[in-house]
Amino acid sequence: MAKIEKPGKGTKITETTRVAVETGVSLLPGGGIINSLTRWLAPSKLDKQKAGWQERVTQATNQQGQDVKELKDETAGLRLEQADIVDKIEDTRGHVDALASMLDVGIIDADPLDGELEICRSFVLGGQFQTALDLLSERFEDNKRSNQISPKLMARVRSLQGMCLKSLGKYDEAAEHFLTALKIDSESPKIRANAVVGYLISGNPAEATKLLEQLIDEEPNASMHWANLIYTKSAQGEVFDREALPSVISQSKDVCLALVDAKRANDDDTWLDDAVKCAALHPKSKRAKRHDAEAAISAAVQAVVRDGEDPTAHTATMERAAIAASELEQQWKAHLETETAKIAPDLVLLQNTLVALRVTGDRRAAEALITAHTDLLLSDEGTTQMLGAFAIETRNDALLDRVLNRGFEGAAALKVERALRDEAWGEALQICETYPEEIEPNGSIDPVFMSDVLRVMTSPDDEKEEGFRAIYQRSEVTSPQHDLFLSKMIMAASYENLSAEVFERAANADLGGDAEIRRALAGEAMSYCQIWCLRIVGHAAIWSGFVVSIPSLNVTPEMTFAR
Repeated sequence: MAKIEKPGKGTKITETTRVAVETGVSLLPGGGIINSLTRWLAPSKLDKQKAGWQERVTQATNQQGQDVKELKDETAGLRLEQADIVDKIEDTRGHVDALASMLDVGIIDADPLDGELEICRSFVLGGQFQTALDLLSERFEDNKRSNQISPKLMARVRSLQGMCLKSLGKYDEAAEHFLTALKIDSESPKIRANAVVGYLISGNPAEATKLLEQLIDEEPNASMHWANLIYTKSAQGEVFDREALPSVISQSKDVCLALVDAKRANDDDTWLDDAVKCAALHPKSKRAKRHDAEAAISAAVQAVVRDGEDPTAHTATMERAAIAASELEQQWKAHLETETAKIAPDLVLLQNTLVALRVTGDRRAAEALITAHTDLLLSDEGTTQMLGAFAIETRNDALLDRVLNRGFEGAAALKVERALRDEAWGEALQICETYPEEIEPNGSIDPVFMSDVLRVMTSPDDEKEEGFRAIYQRSEVTSPQHDLFLSKMIMAASYENLSAEVFERAANADLGGDAEIRRALAGEAMSYCQIWCLRIVGHAAIWSGFVVSIPSLNVTPEMTFAR
């Protein structure tokens, strides 16, 4: 801003003369008013300069006020932008003070970079793993920094980097960092505890067990070590006996979660009850709430697929499932806001959220979720197959084409389903004969039986009725599902009497508690000839094959870390 000159420059002589005149005028009656009027009507050079000076000062003051306001707004924005970082730095003050206290009494050795590491650690605790990873790399891998990094501190850096990498889905890199930290510092209990995860990710449970036994001997009541032992046994196909746990830690959050994870990974159905108990003991734990919600959805799927519950119990099951669906949907939305979701989205959570919405009847919400995340669902083989089932159920051929064009194990089951729906009998037969091993685990109909029926469907018209009757009269025991399929195919060939006869045998069969067959017999599902090819097609029960237990790869990284 230009300097504002004070008024009076170059006016000294003229102003002196005018003042002398005004002094004389002021002695006259009314002279003061005359002087004022004169000044107003005919201002002197100095008056003009004063007026201009005042105007410039006012403008400058206003401009400075605007500049100050803009600076204040900018500062406020920066403060808001950095609020989270400031809070985290403030939160580390206690940690730093604690380190200083331990240093004073000789518990730990000092390191001038402890404070910086604490700030990085606070980002990890806040779930900002990529931010923490970038900061760790910038601050501790700079070869030009003046102060040297001690080996013990570098071990802590590598271990913290491992935690970040694990949370971002980079498991192999995480394992490498955990085990590198152990090589640098094999004495630190925290470094050794995190190395257990490294051994498990790298497929070495024996070394993990050996390390855990040492840690448990040193810290027998540390729930972290017992939780990791549960994961280690799970990786070897064992479910740890709760009775073998020290009573003091048997209900700790880490241990409860580990037991549920281990049972799910090993297909132990008692995880359902354990999930409910874990959530009751630890109601603030997001993972506990997720386990509880997924247990509720599993119960709802069984209620849909199997009969047996009285109406009151069934209603309670479905009400609990509705609450669970809301919980999973909220967790998915919260997950999308994290750094992890941008790099390693939790597909298991997405898949189970879709299952929850579909089973509880919120088909519109399920469709919206699929539409929003189609590309993401197509990136994984398991979720791709579920997406294909959804496409068939909703007759969304464009989506089904995208699914089948991807190519994946199990695609044959979806292809034969579409061919049957389109009454492309020859195409369906070719698929059944070519990929029987791929179709069998995904359907209720034996692909050999399906091929026999389709072979008759593609035979000359004058041979069809005899061929269908021969299949119907086979001596081996047939299932109601097979009879239903056969009945619909015979009906499609226009042999109504024979179709009714086959259908009657299915209706008189012992159905047990299979609610889906009961629905089909009642006519609810009989509008599609292909409905019994696959267990994944039809009603809410199509999702029964897709209630996902956390797979082993996803269980292992959920282990308890020493932070």
